[in-house]
Amino acid sequence: MSNALRAPFDPDFISKLPRITCGDCRKSQGKVCPKHRKSECTVCGNYVTGAHMHLDYVGHAAVTNRLLLVDPGWSWEPVALDAEGLPKISKSPDGQYIMWIKLVVGGVTRLGVGSVNSDAADLHKQLISDAIRNAAIRFGVALDLWSKSDKLESPSVDHCESRVVTPKPASARVQPERTTSPVPTSGVVAEDAVTWMEPDTHDDEDYDDYDTEIAEVYVAEEPHTQVQAQRNAAADTRGGAPAAIAQKRTIGRLMDELQISVDARAGYVSHVLGRKVASASELSRAEAITVVRHLVADKESLDGAAASLEGDFAGI
Repeated sequence: MSNALRAPFDPDFISKLPRITCGDCRKSQGKVCPKHRKSECTVCGNYVTGAHMHLDYVGHAAVTNRLLLVDPGWSWEPVALDAEGLPKISKSPDGQYIMWIKLVVGGVTRLGVGSVNSDAADLHKQLISDAIRNAAIRFGVALDLWSKSDKLESPSVDHCESRVVTPKPASARVQPERTTSPVPTSGVVAEDAVTWMEPDTHDDEDYDDYDTEIAEVYVAEEPHTQVQAQRNAAADTRGGAPAAIAQKRTIGRLMDELQISVDARAGYVSHVLGRKVASASELSRAEAITVVRHLVADKESLDGAAASLEGDFAGI
C-alpha cells in the first residue's frame, strides 16, 4: 500500500504553485511591496508580485483519487468540534483560517492541517482540501514533489522580473515559508518566542550536534546528575520542571523540518498533550519529551518514505 501511495503523479496532474520570495511583499496587505509590481505570471497564470518562485503540487482531486485507489474506505475527521458540532476552525493573528484533521488510510491515522486566507472563496471547501493534501503527505502522497520543493528554496528566479535570488550556502538548513505576523509577547519569555513561535533564526554555531540535542531532551527521563535531579525536584504547577532551552529548540527545529507553520504549532502541541498550550513557556520537561517523540515519529515517517522513493527511482 505504501508504494502505491508514494507513486509519482503523471505530469498532467502537476500544477505550479507561486510562492512569494520577498519578505516585504509577504507582509504587505496586498501581497506586493513598493519595490515590486503585480502582473499575470505566464508560468502559473496567477496575478501575483513578480518576486515569486514556483513549486510543483497536485490538487485535491488527484490526491483524493489516489487515496480511493489505495483504500476505498479512507476517511478523515476534524481533530476538534465547535459548540455547534461542526469542525473547529481557528483564526491566526494574520487572518488565516486553520483546521486540524485526522486522516485514516489503511487503518493508520495521521494528523494534517489546512490553512487558507480569510478572503478565500468557498472557505470550508478549501480548508478541507488543504488539510487532506497536508495529511496525505504524511503517508507519502506527492512526497517527491514536497522534497523537490525544499530543494527549490535555494537558487530561484522571480519569473516575472527575471531577478535571481542569491542561493543559500549548501550547509544552510532549508527553512519553510513562515508567516511574519507579530508574536504575542504577553506572558512569553524572549527565549520561547525565538525557539518555538518564531522560525529558527539562530546561526548553526548556536546549536550542538543534532543527535546530542535529541539526547539532551531525553535526559530528563532519568536524572543521572545532581543538577538534573535538583531541576526536576523544582516542580511547577504541572508536576514537572519547566522544559529546558535545548528541548524547546529541538521542538522548533523539528517543526521547521516538518513545515508546521508558526500559527499551527500551538494547535499541534495542544492536540498531542490533550490540553491547551499557547507557548513553549507552558511546557514541562516531561511534556516536551512527549511532543518531541511525536515530532520525531512524524519526521522518521517522512524521511523513510523519501529514502524509499530515492531507492525506487535510483536506476531511472
